[in-house]
Amino acid sequence: MSRKLDQTIKSARFRPKPDLVLINLSPTVHELSKEEQMYFRKVTEAAFGYNDQIRNECMRQLISDYQITLILPYLCSFIRDTIHCNLVFTDLTLLIYAVRMTKNLLSNNHLDLKPYIHELLPAVLSCALAKKISKYCNDNHWTLRDFSSCVVASICEVYSDELNNMKERVVNLYFSAIRDASKGLTTTYGAIRGLSSFGEAEVERYLLPNVMIISNKIRKALEVAQYGFYLDYQKQLLSEAKHVRNVMVTICAPILLKTRTVSDGGLSYAKEFGYLGKPLYIHVKNLESMKKARTQQAQRMQRFNRFPQDTRSSRVWLSLG
Repeated sequence: MSRKLDQTIKSARFRPKPDLVLINLSPTVHELSKEEQMYFRKVTEAAFGYNDQIRNECMRQLISDYQITLILPYLCSFIRDTIHCNLVFTDLTLLIYAVRMTKNLLSNNHLDLKPYIHELLPAVLSCALAKKISKYCNDNHWTLRDFSSCVVASICEVYSDELNNMKERVVNLYFSAIRDASKGLTTTYGAIRGLSSFGEAEVERYLLPNVMIISNKIRKALEVAQYGFYLDYQKQLLSEAKHVRNVMVTICAPILLKTRTVSDGGLSYAKEFGYLGKPLYIHVKNLESMKKARTQQAQRMQRFNRFPQDTRSSRVWLSLG
């Protein structure tokens, strides 16, 4: 028994170990030459400089220039660091330039951004979902959230596949931001815009069943603004509630018009959607009346076109005479 034990110990001791396989998850980054360093410096300075004409020329160059491939790894890292830094210092202008650079790089047919998506996608998502991306509440940071959500949808459309499930993961991130009661209205606005950028199917699947949650967020914000002590904070909450309400009405009303017919004065909308029930019902009825007016006008034009040309001309002469 002891001999068998000694043999097993010896065999285990002298068993050959497998070779270590090191997997490099990040792409290999080459060192830039002096000319490439100068080129990188000119591109970054032009994109974030004060001259609008030079910046626009640089943005056009990012769309079509093949030479961007030489500095692409460093440029993607620079965009990521710029967004992270200016989210801390809340510089809205530089964030807009960085997301615009990402959009132009995505439009360049000579570039393959797949090895660098892990740097660009979280950074652009932060611009859409961050709680605060500007120093002042009066800044138009809503436009950057809209633009960032469109860029995220474009990235997912190009680089999402069955292996990485990029689109599903981003949609689930938006969905969790909407359902989380601790998230503010600015983050909720970015999540709503993000879901709507993927199409009506995602809105009908993820957004419409959670309208009541968004209504409760808006109602709580309005209550806090009503009984708050600071005037600036009250204005900020009122502005956020107004933008979230408007974007919900704009996105959900056309889908509700297609899927439901309601003629009870909005009572069912109020029960199902809470605070947003009344504005949704009013907007749906406005869209319905506009649709009827367009169909009636189209029918009139069809009736008018049925008459022959000579009959119409004779009627015109008779009216003139």
